[in-house]
Order: sequence, then structure tokens, then C-alpha cells
Amino acid sequence: LKAEQDAAMNLFLPLADLQEKLETPGRANLLLAGGGTNEVKLGAAVQAHWDFADLAFRTREVPVDGWEVFSDRIFISAGEEKALRSAIPGAQGSLTYLVNEIAVRENLVAPYSMVAAVSEEGLKELAPDLGKGEAVINGWLSEHGATVGDTLTLKYFVVADGRQMREESADFVVKGVVAMDAPEMNPSWMPDFPGISDVDNCRDWDPGFMIDKDRIRDEDETYWDDYKGTPKVFIRLEDGQAIWTNRFGALSALRFPDGPPTADRLRPHLNIFDVGFQLRAVGAEASSAVAKSLDFGALFAGLSMFLIAAALGLVAMLFVFGLEQRSPQAGVLLAMGFQPREVRRLFLLEAGVVAFGASVLGALGGIAYTRIALWGLGSVWKDAVARLDFSYHSRPGSIVAGVFVVFVIAMLTVWWASRRVLRVQPKELVSGQGMEGTESAKSGGRVAVGCAIGGVFGGAALLVAARGKEGEMLAGLFYGAGMLLMVAGLGGVALLLRRWASGRNAAQSLAALSRRNATRRRGRSLSVAAVMASGVFMVVAVNSFRLPAIGDPAERASGTGGFRFTGTSTLPVYEDLNAEVGRKQFGLEEVPAADLGVVSFRVRADGEEASCLNLNAVAQPRLMGVDPTTLAQREAFVFAGTEKGRTFGKSPWELLGERSDDGAVPGIADKASAMWAMHKKLGDEIVYPDGRGGELRVRLVGFLANSVLQGSVVISEEHFKAAFPDAGGYRFFLVETPGGERGGEITREMTRQLGNRGLALTPSAERLASYNEVQNTYLTIFSTLGGLGVLLGTLGVGLVIGRNVMERRGELALMRAVGFERVALSGMVLREHWVLLLLGIVIGSVAALIAVLPNLTASGGGGLPGMLLVVLVAAILAGGFVFCWIAARWTLRGTLMEALRTE
Repeated sequence: LKAEQDAAMNLFLPLADLQEKLETPGRANLLLAGGGTNEVKLGAAVQAHWDFADLAFRTREVPVDGWEVFSDRIFISAGEEKALRSAIPGAQGSLTYLVNEIAVRENLVAPYSMVAAVSEEGLKELAPDLGKGEAVINGWLSEHGATVGDTLTLKYFVVADGRQMREESADFVVKGVVAMDAPEMNPSWMPDFPGISDVDNCRDWDPGFMIDKDRIRDEDETYWDDYKGTPKVFIRLEDGQAIWTNRFGALSALRFPDGPPTADRLRPHLNIFDVGFQLRAVGAEASSAVAKSLDFGALFAGLSMFLIAAALGLVAMLFVFGLEQRSPQAGVLLAMGFQPREVRRLFLLEAGVVAFGASVLGALGGIAYTRIALWGLGSVWKDAVARLDFSYHSRPGSIVAGVFVVFVIAMLTVWWASRRVLRVQPKELVSGQGMEGTESAKSGGRVAVGCAIGGVFGGAALLVAARGKEGEMLAGLFYGAGMLLMVAGLGGVALLLRRWASGRNAAQSLAALSRRNATRRRGRSLSVAAVMASGVFMVVAVNSFRLPAIGDPAERASGTGGFRFTGTSTLPVYEDLNAEVGRKQFGLEEVPAADLGVVSFRVRADGEEASCLNLNAVAQPRLMGVDPTTLAQREAFVFAGTEKGRTFGKSPWELLGERSDDGAVPGIADKASAMWAMHKKLGDEIVYPDGRGGELRVRLVGFLANSVLQGSVVISEEHFKAAFPDAGGYRFFLVETPGGERGGEITREMTRQLGNRGLALTPSAERLASYNEVQNTYLTIFSTLGGLGVLLGTLGVGLVIGRNVMERRGELALMRAVGFERVALSGMVLREHWVLLLLGIVIGSVAALIAVLPNLTASGGGGLPGMLLVVLVAAILAGGFVFCWIAARWTLRGTLMEALRTE
């Protein structure tokens, strides 16, 4: 019933069998209603029919005050107390507590006895004028050494952290004595203490904490046999609540003099959904989680824009090549009387046939690409996606729309590319020379300047606008800035080509001649640089987010926080594993404190996984509570940011101890989880239902950078206990051990000793690597798009080389005839095109680095995998160089004599 992909580890049994095993006949804690159920009506029906048993309440008649309501949980919460008092005016509260010892003048009078704290109305018959710090005792206690005027010392346990019991004491002055046959002297004051109320013999008590049964005397056993849990001491309710109130409540019972309290009387004053019950539309939650999940379609579309732009540039270049080759045919048609628009329409119709067929083939290729990617996620990369099973699904309408859009874009591209082709006189087209003049020396100058200046200022404006932004908005602004700066770079290339073309001096070397030749077809040259820049931009930008391998897991400033192991337990561990008592409980007392350190987290069981292992949007991520000082002292983990710089020189973990004036508690989360799974930024709030029917508002004040705490929101343990008093014990652990075999021995011993709690320990490096593998896997899939862009770029270079050489074979033949070697001519052709390749790579790389600047500056996030990107760019550069060399050699092969005759 959670919006996550983790396998639900459920075991289904017949309900009656489970109820019998748990000794809860007729009880359940989950009601499932059909998807067509009206939520409002269901909530009204539950509210109209709940009974006392649903609140763990019971009622009973008591000898003096009529009727009493008490809880199976021993304590009545503040919200329940308020509702009960509103429903039945005149209710009197009491708080009965088991004390370890009643002593007078440091002499034991009675061990393990009940003491009742009663309201003023309840004390009116026992001691009407009882003051603060005063008590009345029963006759049995008086017979065993306590008298009026004595000072009683009560020693009792309070629950400390880690289920440890801390003994405290309080002194009271004896004000009076109540005879044992008084009506008030009865065992109804004692709640149903588990392990005590249902036991006949004191020495068989099992209250759930350690008691010294050797202290129980025969007279104590006799008292239990005769009077059971009748209190031996009565004090004022205010005094008892001052020393015994805890996060579970401040009362153990409420008494009503005017008849038995019933659920019918209580319902108008108590909404069952205000005391911990929840009504959830799980179907709507699941739909919302999917609808708001990370949109991989948008990611692919966004990344594909660069690939599409590169492909369209190649389409335009190839179309123009075709028109240039067929210029004589166009000249003949124009000479025979055809209108230019008719000739142009003819060529566009031919291109449309090819474009439509190519669009259909592209759709089929996209389907195949998707199926291959899903196959990889379900097989090769299965561990990186939580071993999910993926199914291919497509809508015919989407495919048809994709084909149509691509076809229209392609036709617009070839229409734009052909706009100047037929402006030449027919005789020039017939001679095959007309296309040479379609590019004037001054064409495009203003456009180039506009692109260069506009791209720089536009990119700078987006970078300024990105300050203070988070998440998808930040990524979008930086990618937009990178794209504009790439446009600016291409405008700069256009201006550079114009400068080379404007040189008036004769070329003094083949290198200078290469530069001059690169400007002959500036449109072609610019297209090559643009296509290559687009492909490199994608490769560099995508792979800059690839997370590196884990280094030393003991390093504090890393994703492991310096903890070699992380652990989870199926059942809560109540003991403090750092304390001697806790280690002794699990047989770990021989492990030196220097060899084992544990930071324990309380966990809200209803939370959802919000790490990269869950692709759904998460409304209520897993919530954990920790003592922030333990992490602050260790300086564990690296923070990617805190709300409005709220550190002031102290550890960001210390922010968890604060609480805002509006009641929100501070929380810390992993940055990637917050941005992509929770869709939250610093300062945003997440609302949880607390354990009392209210709300817990958690405000994000800090982000961790790529840590093993992915998927959770961490708050202070004190705030956690206040909001969820029933969530006892710890279920998540960060474990410090030495490295090597010694650490392995300790963790194996821990796993063995805590096996009955279901403890499982995982190396922190492995846990973090599993998170990183998910991101790296998707980046690998995205990188194929960049690879296609690079392939298009190198293919475009080859085509341009081939076309240019074919057009200039006569020129090259003349140079060959006057003495230039074939190798020198190949080098000249290679240089004039390789410089375009180099410019495209530089522009794409620089623009990509600016686009991923947030990732470069994110502390602890792995930063930029510099060596990887250097290798990628070097490989692209080397591959392009080799491709250019092969293309140049191939186009210059054979004899050039025939070309010389037509020169």
C-alpha cells in the first residue's frame, strides 16, 4: 500500500488463525474498501460505529466513584483525555505508578508497590487538605514502620533513551493514614500492567524490565495475595504528573460518578481520525505518485533536442548537396518555362517522399531502441533498478504524432535550405556553375553577430536567474544557458570564417590555403561545427553526472559519513548498543568501545522509499529520528546546502535541535532524493500525520550530498518521540568498525547476536554504490543519444570532405600537375576540415561544462568525473581526426587527369 517499487515482503494467512495466535479474537488493524467506495461516506461510517475497544479503552465499575475508563496502553494520551472530559463532565483523573521502593529514613519499608496520584476530588474522602509534597499511606504501610510526619522516599524508574530504565526518587511527607478496610482501599486503582496484573505470585512478575525479585519478602507476597495492586501511598495528581508524565500520557484512568461512559456519549467529542486512525485513498495516492514521478519521456525529449538539431543540420546540408548536383536539371526546367516555385515544389515533393519514409523508419528505430533499453533494465542492469520487471507499452497515437512532427520539421528544414537555390539564372544553372554564387561574401554577417552577442548575454542572464533556484528549475536554466552559449560559440565560428575569407594577401603556405578553403562554403563549414558541437554537448553534459566509485568508506567527508556499515532491523532494538548494558544484553560486552560505534535511528514504519530506487513521486518519505549531536561530533557526511545559510559556524546537524515559532520541526534529506523523488527544495515542508491524530510539519533546512541516507528525512530524536510516542526502539543503524577482517568479525558477531531482531548489516560502500549504479545506468542510456549526435557530426564531416573534394577535383588536379605531392594535398584537405571538427568539440565541451555547473560546485556529490570526460573528448577528437583522414585519402584516390581536362 505504498507508492514504491520495493517488493512487499508480505505473508498472507487466514485472519482467524492470525487472531488466534496473537490472542486478539475479532480484531483487525486494516480495513480495505473497494475502489468505488466514497471516501467521505466511509469515514462517516467508521466514525459512527467505532467502540471503546477500537481505542484500546476498557470500562469497569469501581467501588467508590462509579465507573472508570482505562487503556490497554496503560497511559491515556492528552487528546483522549480532553475528549473524555468533554463528553462526560466531572471526570476525575488518576495516575498509578509502580515504584521500586518506599523508604523511610533510608530504611526499606516496601519494595515494588503501587502509588496512586489522585485528583483533588478523588482525595476528598482520603485527605481533603493534602498539600504539595504530602502523601497519605494505608494501614499496612503504617504497620510496617511509616507514621504521620515521616518523610517517604519513593524510588521509581523512568524510561530513558534506548529503553534504558533510569532510577529517580522523590520525597513526600506523610500527612495521614487510611485504614485498610476503607472503601478507597481497593485494587481498582492499578491499571492492567502487562506481566503483573494477571500473575498470582509476586515472584512470577515479568513487567518487561529488570526487577530484583530477591527483595520481595514474605509479607510483600502476603499483601499481594490479600490486596493485589491496592496502592500503599496516595499523592496529589499534580505531584504525580510532575514526576511520572511521559510521552505516552499523563493519566492511567478517568473515573465518572454518573453512570458508565459509552462510545455513543464520546463520539460527538472524539473523531477517531484525530487519535491515530488514518483514512487513505491508496488508489488515488498511487495514481498521484505515478503522475508526478520523474518524467523520463521529458528527459529523453529534452536531451534529444540537440540530436534532432544535429540531424536537421545534416538533412539541410544533404538536401543542398543534392540540389547543387542537379542544378543543370533545374536550369533546363526553368529554361523550358517552368516557374521557380514549380521547380522548387518538385524538389520538395521528392524530399517529402524520402522524409516520410525516413520518419517511419525513425519511429521503428525508436521502438527498437526503447525495447532494447527496457530489456537491458530487466537483465543486464536489473540490480540497478531494484530488480523490477519492465513492460513495453506504446500508444499508436503517440507514434503517429511523432512521425508527423518529425516529417513536418524535416520539410520545413529542406524548405528553408532551398530558399536561395533557384534565384540564379537558368543558363548559369545549366552550366553547373550557378550554385557557386549563392553565398555572398557578406551574407549572414549580421546574423552571426546577433547570435554571438545574443547568445552571450542570454546565457549570462539565465546564469544570473539560476541563483537561488533548486531542482528542475535550476537544471533547466543552466541547460538553457549552455544552449545559448553554444549558439554564441557558433556565431563566433561564423565570424571567424568571415575573417579568414576576407584576407587579401595570397596564401603563402598550404596551411593558409587550408584556412581559406574552409570559408568557400561557410554554411557547410558552420553546419559541420554545429552538428559536432551538439553531439559533444550531450556526451559531456550527460556524463558529467556520472557518479564515481566509492573511495575509503571510513572518510567522514564522503557519502558513507565514515561508517563502514549500515544496518536495518525487522523488529526494533530498544537497547543502546553503545552502552555497557546494551552490549551485555546482546553478548557484545567484549568488543572494545574503540572498535564499535553505533548511531541508531528511530524509523516511522509508514514512510515510503524516496531514493533513486523508487521512480514514483513520494508524498511522505521515510522519516527517521536521530540524536543530532552524535553526527555533529563526528562531522559525518557532506552537506550540499542549508536553508539561508543557517549554520553560523556550527555543524548543520545541530539545526535539528531547533524548533520554529510556527511549530515546524527542522529536517535534513539527501539532495537528490529531495529534488527528484520528493520535488522539494530548501525551506519546503513535508506534512506527516503524527501519533496523536495531529500533524507533524517537517521543514527541510539542510541537504546531504549523495549519501547512504538517501530516501529518508532525518529529524531530531526528541522531536520524533514527541510526535510518535508509540514508535519505540531503533530500526536503522550506522556502524563504525575497524577495516579489514577485524571489522568483518565484529559485524558478523552483531548479526548473529541480534538475529532475533532481524538485523541485517550491509557495507556502506555497497549501499551507496547501489544508489550510484541506478543513476549511472540511466546516464548510460542517455549517453547513446549523445553518441548518435557525435556519429552524425563525424558523418557530416565526411560528407563535407567528399563533396568539397568532388567539387574541387580540377583544382586539386592542377596543384598535383604543378608538383604538389598527393600526401601534401591530403594534409591540406584534412586540415581545412579538421579545424571545423576541433571548433565544434571545443564549443560543445565548454557549453556543456557551463550547463552542468551546479554539479561541478556541489560539495560531496562526486563532482565532475574529470578523467572520464577528458577521455571521452579525446576519443571523440581522435575518432573525428581518423575519420577525416580516411575521407580525405579516399576522395583523393585514383587519377585526377580527367578532372584536369575540364578545369
